[in-house]
Amino acid sequence: HKRRKLSNSQSLRANVRGAQRAPRMVDVVNLAKAIPFQFQSGGVQYNNTCPLDSVLMCLYLIRKLGIVSVCLLETDLVLHQTLNMIDAEQYTDARLFWLEHSK
Repeated sequence: HKRRKLSNSQSLRANVRGAQRAPRMVDVVNLAKAIPFQFQSGGVQYNNTCPLDSVLMCLYLIRKLGIVSVCLLETDLVLHQTLNMIDAEQYTDARLFWLEHSK
């Protein structure tokens, strides 16, 4: 049994399981673009908004990455408009709109 040493480029490729079939999330979504964990509006400070923020960001990413048909998410106009606001980085407006209009 003979051992051979791999070059650096070979050793890096050795951990890859084959050609990547889907786009990497970092190529599709700016990972620095995320809803801040708190916000202020109309003199009111909103804290501990993680449950709301997490759900909205998950829905945003599902739509952005095409995991679910866009048509499915567009059937709810409030959700569609909220996700558009997130895409435009209008995070405070998106959250307030969602809280005021979702049922």
